[in-house]
This record gives sequence, C-alpha cells and structure tokens, in this order.
Amino acid sequence: MKKAFTLVEILVGMLIMGILMGVVSLSYRDYTRRQQVSSAARQLRADLIDAQQQALAGNKKGCSGILDRYTIARISSTQYQIAVYCTGPLFSTIYKNPQLPPNIVMGNFSNFSFRPVAEGTDISGSFVTITLSASGTTYTEIITISASGGIK
Repeated sequence: MKKAFTLVEILVGMLIMGILMGVVSLSYRDYTRRQQVSSAARQLRADLIDAQQQALAGNKKGCSGILDRYTIARISSTQYQIAVYCTGPLFSTIYKNPQLPPNIVMGNFSNFSFRPVAEGTDISGSFVTITLSASGTTYTEIITISASGGIK
C-alpha cells in the first residue's frame, strides 16, 4: 500500500509556509527601514562633525575674507544644506547639499551654525534636536547638538 499526503494536508502545509513567509517579509522590511534610518543618521552626524571641524580649522571652502560660520539649514523634510559664510565680496558658498534616502524624513529644527576657532555655536538655548524617521514606521533616530558644539 502506498503512503501519500492528502490534499488537505498539502494545503495546510502550504498555508503554514505562506504565513511564515509573510511574517519573515514584514520583519525584513522593518529591518531594512531601520537600517536606512540609521545609515541616514550616521551620514548626517558625519556631515555635522565635518562642518564643525572645518569651522574649527578656519577652512573657508570657496568664500573669501574672514570665515564667519558654517550654517546647517533644513531645506525640506528630505534635504539639508551646509553653507559657509565669510566676510568679503564672495561671502557665502554651499559646502554640502545632501538629499536623504527615499522614505526617510527629517523633522523641523532651527538653523544653527558652527563658529570658527573654538567660538562654539550660535544655538540659543541648550541644544538643537534633529529627528530622522522612516515613513510608515515608528522607528526614529535623534541627533542632538548642544550649545557648546557636542554632537550626539
């Protein structure tokens, strides 16, 4: 006598496999979104540290005169800009103008600047908070810049 699976047993097995595949794909999608947010936050932190170091070193990056500041501004929910301001005829230039990856959004924050040669920042209050998140999730990364220039 031959032993075989019945149609019901095969369908139940396929149903279980389908449910498992659905759970795995949702978990993977959530994982990739968290990684995208973390990657965007690492890049933003790196850009902030770079701007701070450029300001501390007094690098003018294309403007003429005396370096005044490196300003970080939110252009839109998906883009920020780092500009260099100097005194002189060519008083400003855009240093970086990055676009965030698709589906990553940035919350509102007040523009702030890093001043040259250990003058700190122009942050009024104790800190500025920048929030990055993936649309469709509750996962966020928070970057905090203190008035003394600390970036966390």
